Amino acid sequence: MSLAVAAILIDPMWPLVVLGYNRKKSMVLRDITAARTTRLAEVFHGVAPVKLNGLKRYRHGRFVALTGAFVTAKVKTTAGTAPIPAMMDLAIGLGFFCVRIYGGQEIISGEKTVADFMPFFAGATLAFQPLRRWGPLTGI
Repeated sequence: MSLAVAAILIDPMWPLVVLGYNRKKSMVLRDITAARTTRLAEVFHGVAPVKLNGLKRYRHGRFVALTGAFVTAKVKTTAGTAPIPAMMDLAIGLGFFCVRIYGGQEIISGEKTVADFMPFFAGATLAFQPLRRWGPLTGI
């Protein structure tokens, strides 16, 4: 097993959990937002029929129900997105831990020197930074 395998062993696992949940919740949120916008457009373009037929209370009730559903979906989406930076840091930390353990064993056994290990470790540090920036964009 190489140092690169040790570095990326953990990191590809987090999107499988996070992306599925956040995408579902984001789709629900977008659907509810579309329904709210449609209801408002119907009311604004049909003010006269709404007033003539006494549908104000009915239309208001429908909009209030959609707003409640929107708030619920927004809270769930936010709750699913909030732990992503912490999960990214945990995954990156585990990747660094694996690299340190595996690289340390290779240095102790004499297979590699510290001079061989440090450039890889510095490169891995630079490679993980784009992953950290990508994390908050999931589920959008």
